[in-house]
Amino acid sequence: MKKVIILTSAFPYLPGEQFIEDEISYWGDVADNNEIIVLPASSKGQARNLPGNVTVDLSCLAEKFWPKWYFLFYALTSKVFISELFYIINNRGIRWFDFKEFLRTINLLHVFRYKLRKYLRRCGSADVIYCYWNDAQAYAACMLKKEGLVGEVVTRMHGFDLYEERRVNSYMPLKRQFISQFDKVFVLSKAAENYVLKRYRADPETVKVRPLAVPIPERMASRSPHGEVSIVSVSFCVGVKRIDKIIDALEIAAQHHPTITFFWNHIGGGPLLDQLKSHAARVLAPLKNINFNFRGTLTRDEVRHFYLFEMVDCILNASESEGMPVSIMEAMSFGVPAIAPDIGGISDLINSETGMLLRSAATPDDIATAIGALIEGPEGEIRARARLKMEESYNAAINYRCFVNEVLGGHNSNRGD
Repeated sequence: MKKVIILTSAFPYLPGEQFIEDEISYWGDVADNNEIIVLPASSKGQARNLPGNVTVDLSCLAEKFWPKWYFLFYALTSKVFISELFYIINNRGIRWFDFKEFLRTINLLHVFRYKLRKYLRRCGSADVIYCYWNDAQAYAACMLKKEGLVGEVVTRMHGFDLYEERRVNSYMPLKRQFISQFDKVFVLSKAAENYVLKRYRADPETVKVRPLAVPIPERMASRSPHGEVSIVSVSFCVGVKRIDKIIDALEIAAQHHPTITFFWNHIGGGPLLDQLKSHAARVLAPLKNINFNFRGTLTRDEVRHFYLFEMVDCILNASESEGMPVSIMEAMSFGVPAIAPDIGGISDLINSETGMLLRSAATPDDIATAIGALIEGPEGEIRARARLKMEESYNAAINYRCFVNEVLGGHNSNRGD
């Protein structure tokens, strides 16, 4: 029997971290013979359901600790601080934002270390700590492994916690110091593996490609009737997702195909939602052959209900940075082909047989051209192949069961090596 602690940002509390919802049931499958505990860093919002034998412990959040300035003072005297300071000076020069972000991260590291240490001393050491994100929580777990309170520390790396280009000034503090201290580093694609090996000089023996996965639904989404095209996009409304490009591309596509009626649904909220609604009203509303709807934030079940009961012909993605988009995987599992740029791990999902893979810096014209090609092509074959790709390589029932077994130290039969 093993004691496994899963560190999350907020899961099971809403919003965010929807991807854990599919994985957690497979941790429930092994919880009768192992102790599985979820420790979130925050607990605001409504809690999602968990398997009955997977527990959530909020006692870390209730820990009384010294004021934050104490941890900052402590951090400034640590070896971690000195080592990172030398890295900044020798490789980046002294820039205020770098130093500010570094201080914020190292302060969080010591706060998490303090809370997690008290928890482990009170409740007993852990055989494995599984960090869903590679951030200050994960670094704290590595430090506690050195203290003998943890047997192994494994971590996932997704997109925002992997690609430095997604951060202001392209800098993630402490990443290079701690990357070698993890027993396993799970990334989502071959491109991500290459990135972490080259950028952070991780040990190739510890880095494993273990993509996320989705449940395979019993049936596929319905196609639109002749003369109509129904398009969906699913993303948080922030600048890096470039939803404005999608709006501009739809304008071009509608103008180039005046006899086709276009329906576009965007799923997802965020800080730019109102701005994007205004842009769409200005650009798309004057066109008579396009209808659009911003549906806001939906739960995973609501998204799946959308695919089952709405007609969907393709999913669009115009992002500038991605890991392995679960939004695309989910759509493809319903037989919905994708149009997306060649960034992150997207090329592992999309090729000419399963959708339209665009160049990395795709323009609205590129996207509109791909939409036109999809309209005129043999869509039925693409839909079947898109779903088959998910069944063969990204099936939750296979991938997550193998992943859980691997984290527990069992035989690894997962795909990726």
